[in-house]
Amino acid sequence: MELEKRSAAKAGTVLGRSLVCLALVGCCLSAWAADDTVGSIVFSQGVTTSQRGETPARLVGKGEALSAGDVISTGSSSVAILELQDGSRMTLRPGTRFAVEGLNTEQGKESAVVRLFRGGLRALTGFISKRSPDAFKVRTSTATIGIRGTDFDARLCEAECATEAARLGQAQATTAQVAARALAVQGTVVARGAGGEVRKISDGGPVYAGDTVETDARGQAVLAFRDDTRFTLQGGTRFAVQNYHYDAERGAGNALFRLLKGGLRAFTGLIGKRDPGNFRIGTAVATIGIRGTGMDMNCSGACAGEPGGEGLGLLVGTWQGTVEVSTETGSQLVNVSEVALVVSRDQLPRLLQSLPAVLRNIQAPRPDRVPVNIEQLFGSGGSGDDQPGLYVWVRDGHVTVDQDGQHLDLGRDESLFAGGGQMSRLALTPVFMQLDQIPKPGDVQQGGSILPMLRNNSGQLQGGECQF
Repeated sequence: MELEKRSAAKAGTVLGRSLVCLALVGCCLSAWAADDTVGSIVFSQGVTTSQRGETPARLVGKGEALSAGDVISTGSSSVAILELQDGSRMTLRPGTRFAVEGLNTEQGKESAVVRLFRGGLRALTGFISKRSPDAFKVRTSTATIGIRGTDFDARLCEAECATEAARLGQAQATTAQVAARALAVQGTVVARGAGGEVRKISDGGPVYAGDTVETDARGQAVLAFRDDTRFTLQGGTRFAVQNYHYDAERGAGNALFRLLKGGLRAFTGLIGKRDPGNFRIGTAVATIGIRGTGMDMNCSGACAGEPGGEGLGLLVGTWQGTVEVSTETGSQLVNVSEVALVVSRDQLPRLLQSLPAVLRNIQAPRPDRVPVNIEQLFGSGGSGDDQPGLYVWVRDGHVTVDQDGQHLDLGRDESLFAGGGQMSRLALTPVFMQLDQIPKPGDVQQGGSILPMLRNNSGQLQGGECQF
């Protein structure tokens, strides 16, 4: 009987709170007209407030217009999902304070700047970040995040993240997805993914196994791989990363590349040096095997699928080590200062008497002379989940993070910690991000409820706040 009384009393309290909340919302939802509308709240559960300038904060809910400068805050066990005019969606975690400082969707002038004051968000970005790299920024007190069409989480942690991590257990290792990063990018450089999607590549941009990287006539880029293999792509080049895997702990891996068209300068890394049989560069007319090497290649005519033109085909010259050029009819070793020509796959490679102009007049740098810091490019830190600061995890796409002159890029399934004036890529994504109970913005169905999922740092369910 006593238990029934306590249950009834508790139910009455919750109902009373709900009625008060609904009354507050009803009187306040239409209090402000939306000026400079940049989006709206599409889901709210628990207490969500909006404040503009020095005016008092007010309760807001689903359907509320979001204007530039509005500061949106969520309660300690509350969640809100915002949708911006470019289609970006963001789930604001409990205890978050957030604002859209500005947004412009006009074609050719696209830009968006949002600010995360505290707490965290889970985001799916819209067309601004896809159309215009570097046009979408997330500012925090610790660092600025540049968005380039992506699905990511960002969280400003104090002591609560370490508490969550201790309760949740050890972080699980994630498979490194980024095979290489682009350096010294000039002109237009794009990567075409295995599924056909195209993205622009800038300095620090990630390249994945399955990507085909293309440069325009004035473009060039140096690709630095995890094992320190490096390629300089010259103008008008198409180059495919058909397969790439490297285990840094074992110092072993395999790599298969393909030059489809244009000019390439190559410097092999640990895979080629430790196990040359696991490193190959293919073309339409020949395959190149290496023995720890630096070489230049040019693919035109039949090699590029464009038959015709006297002497056109595949040219391979070495400036370090030895390569083996193989066709269907045989092979030819090419030593330092030698050049081989292959005009078709059914003819033997032949050595030339002199260096052709296309290899003699290369303007792009040798890749071994470009400064590369592999640890900075790919990271070697732990999960960092016991430190206060900014944590970023990219589930898909590409972000950049800038802090006091430091700059790091993150690709798919990579994470980063920034705090105390330092930034580092993490070997393990923090467990409080891997096992986040707060759903991504695309996971909540209309009319759904997520409040029962919210737990405090002791693992107990929280509730009792307004839901609308």
